Amino acid sequence: MMKQMIRNFMKQHHMVNENETIIVATSGGPDSMALLHLLCQMREELGLELIAVTVDHQLRGKASEEDVVYVASVCHAWGITHESVRVDVRTYATQNKISTQVAARTLRYEALHRMMKKYRASSVAMGHHGDDQIETMLMSLTRATTLNGMLGIPVKRPFHEGHIIRPLLCVTKAMIEQYCENEGIQPQIDLSNFDPSYERNYIRKTIVPPLKERYDQLHRTVQRYTESVQDDERYLQSEAKKMFRHVCTIRQEKAEIAIQLDQFMSYPVSLQRRCYRLTLDYLYKQPSQNLSHVHEALFMELLQSNIPNKRIQFPENVYIEKAYRTLYVYKESTVEKAEQELLLEDMEQTCTLSNGDRVSLTYIDNLDAIPNSKFTYVCKKEEIVFPLHIRTRRDGDRMTYNGLDGTKKLKDIFMDEKVPRHLRDDKFIVTDHTGEILWLIGIRKNEKINKKKQGLFIMLTYEQHGKGNEEDNYA
Repeated sequence: MMKQMIRNFMKQHHMVNENETIIVATSGGPDSMALLHLLCQMREELGLELIAVTVDHQLRGKASEEDVVYVASVCHAWGITHESVRVDVRTYATQNKISTQVAARTLRYEALHRMMKKYRASSVAMGHHGDDQIETMLMSLTRATTLNGMLGIPVKRPFHEGHIIRPLLCVTKAMIEQYCENEGIQPQIDLSNFDPSYERNYIRKTIVPPLKERYDQLHRTVQRYTESVQDDERYLQSEAKKMFRHVCTIRQEKAEIAIQLDQFMSYPVSLQRRCYRLTLDYLYKQPSQNLSHVHEALFMELLQSNIPNKRIQFPENVYIEKAYRTLYVYKESTVEKAEQELLLEDMEQTCTLSNGDRVSLTYIDNLDAIPNSKFTYVCKKEEIVFPLHIRTRRDGDRMTYNGLDGTKKLKDIFMDEKVPRHLRDDKFIVTDHTGEILWLIGIRKNEKINKKKQGLFIMLTYEQHGKGNEEDNYA
Protein backbone atom coordinates (compact mmCIF):
# COMPACT_ATOMS: atom_id res chain seq x y z
CA MET A 1 0.00 0.00 0.00
CA MET A 2 2.75 2.47 0.94
CA LYS A 3 4.70 1.64 -2.19
CA GLN A 4 1.70 2.39 -4.40
CA MET A 5 0.93 5.58 -2.48
CA ILE A 6 4.47 6.84 -3.08
CA ARG A 7 4.44 5.69 -6.70
CA ASN A 8 1.26 7.72 -7.31
CA PHE A 9 2.75 10.72 -5.48
CA MET A 10 5.87 10.58 -7.63
CA LYS A 11 3.79 10.34 -10.79
CA GLN A 12 1.54 13.24 -9.73
CA HIS A 13 4.56 15.49 -9.26
CA HIS A 14 6.54 14.24 -12.28
CA MET A 15 9.51 13.31 -10.13
CA VAL A 16 11.26 10.83 -12.38
CA ASN A 17 11.31 9.70 -15.97
CA GLU A 18 12.22 6.28 -17.26
CA ASN A 19 15.89 5.36 -17.66
CA GLU A 20 17.21 8.12 -15.39
CA THR A 21 20.09 8.02 -12.95
CA ILE A 22 19.17 9.12 -9.44
CA ILE A 23 21.45 9.95 -6.52
CA VAL A 24 19.85 8.75 -3.28
CA ALA A 25 21.04 10.57 -0.15
CA THR A 26 21.39 7.65 2.25
CA SER A 27 22.42 8.21 5.88
CA GLY A 28 21.50 4.76 7.14
CA GLY A 29 18.47 5.94 9.14
CA PRO A 30 14.90 4.64 8.68
CA ASP A 31 13.81 7.37 6.23
CA SER A 32 16.67 7.12 3.77
CA MET A 33 16.82 3.31 3.94
CA ALA A 34 13.08 3.03 3.27
CA LEU A 35 13.46 5.46 0.36
CA LEU A 36 16.36 3.52 -1.08
CA HIS A 37 14.44 0.24 -0.77
CA LEU A 38 11.31 1.69 -2.40
CA LEU A 39 13.27 3.08 -5.33
CA CYS A 40 15.08 -0.23 -5.60
CA GLN A 41 11.68 -1.92 -5.95
CA MET A 42 10.80 0.48 -8.77
CA ARG A 43 14.10 0.50 -10.63
CA GLU A 44 13.33 -2.38 -12.97
CA GLU A 45 9.84 -1.05 -13.73
CA LEU A 46 11.19 2.46 -14.50
CA GLY A 47 14.64 1.52 -15.74
CA LEU A 48 16.31 3.61 -13.00
CA GLU A 49 20.00 3.61 -12.16
CA LEU A 50 20.45 4.24 -8.42
CA ILE A 51 23.57 5.62 -6.75
CA ALA A 52 23.44 5.66 -2.93
CA VAL A 53 25.58 8.41 -1.41
CA THR A 54 26.45 8.61 2.28
CA VAL A 55 27.96 11.85 3.58
CA ASP A 56 30.02 11.41 6.75
CA HIS A 57 29.96 14.74 8.59
CA GLN A 58 32.53 13.46 11.12
CA LEU A 59 30.44 14.78 14.00
CA ARG A 60 29.60 11.52 15.77
CA GLY A 61 32.94 9.74 15.72
CA LYS A 62 32.73 5.97 15.41
CA ALA A 63 28.95 6.03 15.01
CA SER A 64 29.31 7.97 11.74
CA GLU A 65 31.83 5.44 10.42
CA GLU A 66 29.49 2.58 11.35
CA ASP A 67 26.68 4.23 9.38
CA VAL A 68 28.86 4.30 6.26
CA VAL A 69 29.81 0.63 6.67
CA TYR A 70 26.16 -0.34 7.22
CA VAL A 71 24.88 1.48 4.11
CA ALA A 72 27.71 0.03 2.00
CA SER A 73 26.86 -3.52 3.10
CA VAL A 74 23.13 -3.10 2.39
CA CYS A 75 23.85 -1.57 -1.03
CA HIS A 76 26.09 -4.53 -1.85
CA ALA A 77 23.28 -6.92 -0.93
CA TRP A 78 20.72 -4.97 -2.97
CA GLY A 79 22.99 -4.52 -5.98
CA ILE A 80 23.22 -0.74 -5.71
CA THR A 81 26.35 1.35 -6.32
CA HIS A 82 27.45 3.11 -3.13
CA GLU A 83 29.64 6.18 -2.62
CA SER A 84 30.76 7.69 0.70
CA VAL A 85 32.07 11.23 1.14
CA ARG A 86 33.77 12.62 4.26
CA VAL A 87 33.44 16.33 5.01
CA ASP A 88 35.04 18.39 7.78
CA VAL A 89 32.05 20.26 9.16
CA ARG A 90 33.70 21.71 12.27
CA THR A 91 36.59 23.30 10.37
CA TYR A 92 34.28 24.68 7.69
CA ALA A 93 31.93 26.15 10.32
CA THR A 94 34.84 27.84 12.13
CA GLN A 95 36.41 29.24 8.97
CA ASN A 96 33.12 30.65 7.69
CA LYS A 97 31.74 31.71 11.10
CA ILE A 98 28.49 29.78 10.69
CA SER A 99 26.62 27.22 12.77
CA THR A 100 27.41 23.52 12.65
CA GLN A 101 23.98 22.82 11.16
CA VAL A 102 24.44 25.33 8.33
CA ALA A 103 27.96 24.07 7.63
CA ALA A 104 26.78 20.44 7.54
CA ARG A 105 23.97 21.26 5.14
CA THR A 106 26.24 23.27 2.85
CA LEU A 107 28.91 20.57 2.64
CA ARG A 108 26.33 17.81 2.26
CA TYR A 109 24.69 19.51 -0.70
CA GLU A 110 28.08 20.22 -2.28
CA ALA A 111 28.97 16.53 -1.97
CA LEU A 112 25.66 15.46 -3.51
CA HIS A 113 26.21 17.88 -6.38
CA ARG A 114 29.64 16.39 -7.08
CA MET A 115 28.14 12.90 -7.20
CA MET A 116 25.39 14.18 -9.44
CA LYS A 117 27.99 15.46 -11.90
CA LYS A 118 30.12 12.34 -11.63
CA TYR A 119 27.27 10.01 -12.56
CA ARG A 120 25.41 12.48 -14.78
CA ALA A 121 22.35 12.03 -12.60
CA SER A 122 19.12 13.92 -13.20
CA SER A 123 17.93 14.06 -9.59
CA VAL A 124 18.90 13.75 -5.95
CA ALA A 125 16.29 11.88 -3.90
CA MET A 126 16.00 12.76 -0.22
CA GLY A 127 14.06 11.08 2.57
CA HIS A 128 12.03 13.95 4.08
CA HIS A 129 8.55 12.74 5.07
CA GLY A 130 5.19 14.16 6.11
CA ASP A 131 6.16 14.60 9.77
CA ASP A 132 9.22 16.60 8.68
CA GLN A 133 6.86 18.87 6.77
CA ILE A 134 4.69 19.43 9.85
CA GLU A 135 7.75 20.20 11.97
CA THR A 136 9.10 22.61 9.37
CA MET A 137 5.83 24.53 9.18
CA LEU A 138 5.61 24.77 12.98
CA MET A 139 9.20 26.03 13.12
CA SER A 140 8.36 28.59 10.43
CA LEU A 141 5.47 29.90 12.52
CA THR A 142 7.94 30.92 15.23
CA ARG A 143 10.11 33.06 12.96
CA ALA A 144 8.61 33.67 9.50
CA THR A 145 7.20 37.13 8.75
CA THR A 146 6.40 36.65 5.05
CA LEU A 147 4.61 34.12 2.88
CA ASN A 148 7.98 33.11 1.48
CA GLY A 149 8.98 31.95 4.96
CA MET A 150 5.98 29.62 5.12
CA LEU A 151 6.58 27.59 1.97
CA GLY A 152 7.66 24.41 3.73
CA ILE A 153 9.71 21.66 2.09
CA PRO A 154 9.23 21.51 -1.70
CA VAL A 155 8.33 18.18 -3.30
CA LYS A 156 10.60 18.96 -6.24
CA ARG A 157 12.94 21.87 -6.75
CA PRO A 158 15.76 22.80 -9.15
CA PHE A 159 19.23 21.76 -8.04
CA HIS A 160 22.13 22.71 -10.31
CA GLU A 161 21.68 20.73 -13.54
CA GLY A 162 18.72 18.71 -12.25
CA HIS A 163 16.32 18.51 -9.30
CA ILE A 164 15.96 17.47 -5.69
CA ILE A 165 12.96 15.19 -5.21
CA ARG A 166 11.26 14.05 -1.99
CA PRO A 167 9.01 11.04 -2.65
CA LEU A 168 8.22 10.40 1.05
CA LEU A 169 6.43 13.68 1.82
CA CYS A 170 3.09 11.92 1.41
CA VAL A 171 3.71 9.44 4.26
CA THR A 172 4.34 9.67 8.00
CA LYS A 173 7.29 8.59 10.13
CA ALA A 174 5.18 5.82 11.64
CA MET A 175 4.38 4.44 8.17
CA ILE A 176 8.08 4.47 7.29
CA GLU A 177 9.05 2.63 10.47
CA GLN A 178 6.34 0.06 9.85
CA TYR A 179 7.58 -0.39 6.28
CA CYS A 180 11.11 -1.03 7.52
CA GLU A 181 9.83 -3.63 9.97
CA ASN A 182 7.74 -5.36 7.31
CA GLU A 183 10.64 -5.46 4.84
CA GLY A 184 13.21 -6.63 7.39
CA ILE A 185 15.24 -3.39 7.17
CA GLN A 186 17.20 -2.67 10.35
CA PRO A 187 18.32 0.94 10.03
CA GLN A 188 20.90 2.83 12.08
CA ILE A 189 19.59 5.18 14.76
CA ASP A 190 21.12 8.63 15.18
CA LEU A 191 20.82 9.43 18.89
CA SER A 192 21.23 13.17 18.22
CA ASN A 193 17.67 13.09 16.85
CA PHE A 194 16.46 12.67 20.43
CA ASP A 195 18.30 15.68 21.89
CA PRO A 196 15.58 18.19 22.90
CA SER A 197 18.06 21.07 22.89
CA TYR A 198 17.59 21.18 19.10
CA GLU A 199 14.46 23.12 18.17
CA ARG A 200 13.24 20.54 15.65
CA ASN A 201 13.60 17.71 18.16
CA TYR A 202 11.67 19.68 20.78
CA ILE A 203 8.80 20.25 18.33
CA ARG A 204 8.98 16.64 17.19
CA LYS A 205 8.73 15.22 20.70
CA THR A 206 6.41 17.66 22.49
CA ILE A 207 4.17 19.45 19.99
CA VAL A 208 3.61 17.18 16.99
CA PRO A 209 2.41 13.99 18.81
CA PRO A 210 -0.73 15.51 20.43
CA LEU A 211 -1.60 17.29 17.18
CA LYS A 212 -1.34 14.07 15.20
CA GLU A 213 -3.32 12.20 17.82
CA ARG A 214 -6.21 14.63 17.38
CA TYR A 215 -5.79 15.14 13.62
CA ASP A 216 -4.63 11.87 12.12
CA GLN A 217 -4.52 13.29 8.57
CA LEU A 218 -2.52 16.37 9.55
CA HIS A 219 0.42 15.44 7.32
CA ARG A 220 -1.85 15.41 4.26
CA THR A 221 -3.48 18.71 5.15
CA VAL A 222 -0.12 20.38 5.70
CA GLN A 223 1.26 18.94 2.47
CA ARG A 224 -1.68 20.22 0.44
CA TYR A 225 -1.28 23.63 2.09
CA THR A 226 2.43 23.89 1.28
CA GLU A 227 1.88 22.90 -2.35
CA SER A 228 -0.88 25.51 -2.68
CA VAL A 229 1.27 28.24 -1.09
CA GLN A 230 4.25 27.30 -3.25
CA ASP A 231 2.10 27.65 -6.39
CA ASP A 232 0.91 31.08 -5.24
CA GLU A 233 4.43 32.19 -4.43
CA ARG A 234 5.76 31.08 -7.82
CA TYR A 235 3.15 33.27 -9.51
CA LEU A 236 3.85 36.26 -7.27
CA GLN A 237 7.59 35.87 -7.86
CA SER A 238 7.09 35.86 -11.62
CA GLU A 239 5.04 39.07 -11.35
CA ALA A 240 7.65 40.63 -9.07
CA LYS A 241 10.36 39.89 -11.65
CA LYS A 242 8.29 41.67 -14.30
CA MET A 243 7.92 44.60 -11.92
CA PHE A 244 11.67 44.61 -11.24
CA ARG A 245 12.44 44.83 -14.96
CA HIS A 246 9.96 47.69 -15.33
CA VAL A 247 10.89 49.94 -12.39
CA CYS A 248 14.55 49.11 -11.71
CA THR A 249 17.64 50.13 -13.65
CA ILE A 250 20.78 48.11 -12.97
CA ARG A 251 24.11 49.91 -13.22
CA GLN A 252 26.51 46.99 -13.09
CA GLU A 253 29.68 49.05 -13.15
CA LYS A 254 28.57 50.73 -9.91
CA ALA A 255 26.90 47.71 -8.24
CA GLU A 256 23.82 49.91 -8.06
CA ILE A 257 20.10 49.70 -8.74
CA ALA A 258 17.99 52.80 -9.35
CA ILE A 259 14.26 52.49 -8.59
CA GLN A 260 11.69 54.91 -9.96
CA LEU A 261 9.51 55.53 -6.91
CA ASP A 262 6.31 56.64 -8.64
CA GLN A 263 6.28 53.48 -10.72
CA PHE A 264 7.31 51.32 -7.76
CA MET A 265 4.51 52.66 -5.55
CA SER A 266 1.89 52.01 -8.22
CA TYR A 267 2.21 48.24 -7.66
CA PRO A 268 0.51 46.23 -4.87
CA VAL A 269 2.43 46.04 -1.59
CA SER A 270 2.83 42.26 -1.96
CA LEU A 271 4.84 42.84 -5.15
CA GLN A 272 6.73 45.77 -3.64
CA ARG A 273 8.04 43.49 -0.89
CA ARG A 274 9.14 40.83 -3.34
CA CYS A 275 10.75 43.40 -5.63
CA TYR A 276 12.65 44.70 -2.58
CA ARG A 277 13.99 41.20 -1.93
CA LEU A 278 14.97 40.76 -5.60
CA THR A 279 16.93 44.00 -5.34
CA LEU A 280 18.86 42.77 -2.32
CA ASP A 281 19.40 39.36 -3.93
CA TYR A 282 21.20 41.15 -6.76
CA LEU A 283 23.50 43.11 -4.45
CA TYR A 284 24.20 40.45 -1.85
CA LYS A 285 24.58 37.60 -4.37
CA GLN A 286 24.12 35.22 -1.42
CA PRO A 287 21.49 35.81 1.27
CA SER A 288 22.85 37.90 4.12
CA GLN A 289 22.46 36.26 7.52
CA ASN A 290 22.08 39.72 9.07
CA LEU A 291 18.94 40.81 7.22
CA SER A 292 15.60 40.56 8.99
CA HIS A 293 12.04 41.88 8.84
CA VAL A 294 13.35 45.04 10.52
CA HIS A 295 15.32 45.93 7.39
CA GLU A 296 12.27 45.37 5.21
CA ALA A 297 10.24 47.63 7.51
CA LEU A 298 12.91 50.36 7.22
CA PHE A 299 12.83 50.07 3.43
CA MET A 300 9.03 50.31 3.27
CA GLU A 301 9.03 53.22 5.72
CA LEU A 302 11.53 55.07 3.53
CA LEU A 303 9.21 54.62 0.54
CA GLN A 304 6.31 56.19 2.41
CA SER A 305 8.31 58.99 3.99
CA ASN A 306 7.80 62.60 2.90
CA ILE A 307 11.50 63.31 3.46
CA PRO A 308 12.97 63.94 -0.01
CA ASN A 309 16.56 62.96 0.82
CA LYS A 310 17.58 60.23 3.23
CA ARG A 311 20.09 57.41 3.40
CA ILE A 312 20.01 54.27 5.54
CA GLN A 313 22.70 51.62 5.90
CA PHE A 314 22.12 47.87 5.67
CA PRO A 315 24.60 45.11 6.64
CA GLU A 316 27.77 44.57 4.58
CA ASN A 317 27.99 48.20 3.45
CA VAL A 318 24.79 48.23 1.41
CA TYR A 319 22.98 51.58 1.34
CA ILE A 320 19.43 52.60 0.49
CA GLU A 321 19.34 56.25 -0.56
CA LYS A 322 16.25 58.24 -1.39
CA ALA A 323 16.87 61.17 -3.72
CA TYR A 324 13.50 62.79 -4.36
CA ARG A 325 11.56 60.44 -6.67
CA THR A 326 14.36 57.93 -7.17
CA LEU A 327 15.60 55.30 -4.74
CA TYR A 328 19.17 54.05 -5.09
CA VAL A 329 20.27 50.72 -3.67
CA TYR A 330 24.01 50.23 -3.86
CA LYS A 331 27.05 48.65 -2.29
CA GLU A 332 29.65 51.17 -1.24
CA SER A 333 33.28 50.19 -1.43
CA THR A 334 35.19 50.27 1.85
CA VAL A 335 38.25 51.42 -0.11
CA GLU A 336 38.55 55.20 -0.09
CA LYS A 337 38.19 56.62 -3.58
CA ALA A 338 41.38 58.11 -4.93
CA GLU A 339 41.21 61.61 -6.37
CA GLN A 340 41.30 61.59 -10.15
CA GLU A 341 42.96 64.36 -12.18
CA LEU A 342 43.96 64.79 -15.83
CA LEU A 343 45.55 67.74 -17.63
CA LEU A 344 44.56 69.33 -20.94
CA GLU A 345 47.37 71.26 -22.62
CA ASP A 346 46.96 74.14 -25.08
CA MET A 347 46.22 71.96 -28.13
CA GLU A 348 43.33 70.13 -29.76
CA GLN A 349 43.03 66.74 -28.12
CA THR A 350 40.78 64.14 -26.51
CA CYS A 351 41.44 62.53 -23.14
CA THR A 352 39.72 59.52 -21.60
CA LEU A 353 38.69 59.58 -17.95
CA SER A 354 38.92 56.65 -15.54
CA ASN A 355 35.25 55.77 -16.08
CA GLY A 356 35.64 55.64 -19.87
CA ASP A 357 34.06 59.05 -20.51
CA ARG A 358 35.89 61.44 -22.85
CA VAL A 359 36.61 65.17 -22.89
CA SER A 360 37.66 66.81 -26.17
CA LEU A 361 39.21 70.24 -26.65
CA THR A 362 38.77 72.07 -29.95
CA TYR A 363 39.24 75.66 -31.14
CA ILE A 364 36.39 77.66 -32.71
CA ASP A 365 35.92 81.18 -34.02
CA ASN A 366 32.20 81.06 -34.77
CA LEU A 367 30.07 81.21 -31.62
CA ASP A 368 26.88 80.63 -33.62
CA ALA A 369 27.95 76.98 -34.11
CA ILE A 370 28.02 76.21 -30.40
CA PRO A 371 25.44 73.53 -29.45
CA ASN A 372 23.15 74.35 -26.52
CA SER A 373 24.05 71.44 -24.23
CA LYS A 374 25.09 70.81 -20.66
CA PHE A 375 27.89 68.75 -22.14
CA THR A 376 29.71 71.56 -23.95
CA TYR A 377 31.68 74.42 -22.45
CA VAL A 378 33.04 77.50 -24.29
CA CYS A 379 35.35 80.31 -23.14
CA LYS A 380 37.83 82.85 -24.50
CA LYS A 381 41.27 81.31 -24.66
CA GLU A 382 42.92 84.51 -23.40
CA GLU A 383 40.82 84.53 -20.19
CA ILE A 384 42.03 81.18 -18.82
CA VAL A 385 45.41 79.77 -17.83
CA PHE A 386 46.59 76.46 -19.29
CA PRO A 387 46.88 73.61 -18.60
CA LEU A 388 43.27 72.83 -17.73
CA HIS A 389 42.66 70.33 -14.92
CA ILE A 390 39.88 67.73 -15.06
CA ARG A 391 39.34 66.24 -11.61
CA THR A 392 36.86 65.00 -9.05
CA ARG A 393 35.63 67.31 -6.32
CA ARG A 394 37.48 68.27 -3.16
CA ASP A 395 36.24 69.46 0.22
CA GLY A 396 35.55 73.16 0.16
CA ASP A 397 35.22 73.46 -3.63
CA ARG A 398 33.22 76.54 -4.63
CA MET A 399 32.34 78.07 -7.97
CA THR A 400 30.48 80.88 -9.60
CA TYR A 401 28.29 80.33 -12.62
CA ASN A 402 26.17 82.26 -15.07
CA GLY A 403 23.49 84.20 -13.21
CA LEU A 404 25.06 83.85 -9.73
CA ASP A 405 26.55 86.72 -7.74
CA GLY A 406 29.46 85.45 -5.69
CA THR A 407 30.30 81.77 -5.28
CA LYS A 408 28.52 78.67 -4.07
CA LYS A 409 29.66 75.38 -2.55
CA LEU A 410 29.54 72.39 -4.90
CA LYS A 411 27.77 70.51 -2.13
CA ASP A 412 24.89 73.02 -2.27
CA ILE A 413 24.80 72.91 -6.06
CA PHE A 414 24.49 69.12 -5.94
CA MET A 415 21.61 69.46 -3.49
CA ASP A 416 19.90 72.05 -5.72
CA GLU A 417 20.21 69.70 -8.68
CA LYS A 418 19.05 66.67 -6.66
CA VAL A 419 22.21 64.69 -7.34
CA PRO A 420 22.27 61.64 -5.01
CA ARG A 421 25.02 61.74 -2.42
CA HIS A 422 26.72 58.55 -3.57
CA LEU A 423 27.03 59.87 -7.15
CA ARG A 424 28.65 63.19 -6.29
CA ASP A 425 32.20 61.86 -6.06
CA ASP A 426 31.85 60.50 -9.59
CA LYS A 427 31.18 63.92 -11.10
CA PHE A 428 34.07 65.74 -12.80
CA ILE A 429 34.96 69.41 -12.73
CA VAL A 430 37.22 71.47 -15.00
CA THR A 431 39.48 74.18 -13.59
CA ASP A 432 42.17 76.28 -15.18
CA HIS A 433 45.72 76.27 -13.81
CA THR A 434 44.85 78.95 -11.22
CA GLY A 435 42.32 76.59 -9.63
CA GLU A 436 39.22 78.51 -10.70
CA ILE A 437 36.36 76.11 -11.42
CA LEU A 438 35.12 76.67 -14.95
CA TRP A 439 32.71 73.81 -15.37
CA LEU A 440 30.88 71.34 -13.13
CA ILE A 441 30.35 68.99 -16.04
CA GLY A 442 26.74 68.49 -17.00
CA ILE A 443 25.48 70.74 -14.20
CA ARG A 444 26.88 74.29 -14.01
CA LYS A 445 29.10 76.49 -16.23
CA ASN A 446 31.25 79.52 -15.53
CA GLU A 447 31.55 80.47 -19.17
CA LYS A 448 33.84 83.36 -20.03
CA ILE A 449 32.40 84.65 -23.29
CA ASN A 450 32.33 88.20 -24.55
CA LYS A 451 30.73 88.10 -27.96
CA LYS A 452 31.79 91.70 -28.67
CA LYS A 453 35.43 90.71 -28.62
CA GLN A 454 37.02 88.94 -31.51
CA GLY A 455 39.50 86.18 -30.92
CA LEU A 456 39.93 82.47 -30.46
CA PHE A 457 37.57 80.44 -28.34
CA ILE A 458 38.05 76.95 -26.92
CA MET A 459 35.23 74.43 -26.71
CA LEU A 460 35.22 71.43 -24.39
CA THR A 461 32.91 68.54 -25.23
CA TYR A 462 32.06 65.81 -22.73
CA GLU A 463 30.92 62.40 -23.99
CA GLN A 464 29.63 59.71 -21.65
CA HIS A 465 31.03 56.25 -22.32
CA GLY A 466 28.56 54.17 -24.32
CA LYS A 467 25.79 56.77 -23.95
CA GLY A 468 26.61 59.69 -26.21
CA ASN A 469 25.52 63.04 -24.77
CA GLU A 470 22.56 61.99 -22.63
CA GLU A 471 21.19 64.34 -20.01
CA ASP A 472 21.43 63.08 -16.42
CA ASN A 473 18.11 62.70 -14.65
CA TYR A 474 18.15 62.47 -10.86
CA ALA A 475 14.57 63.43 -10.08
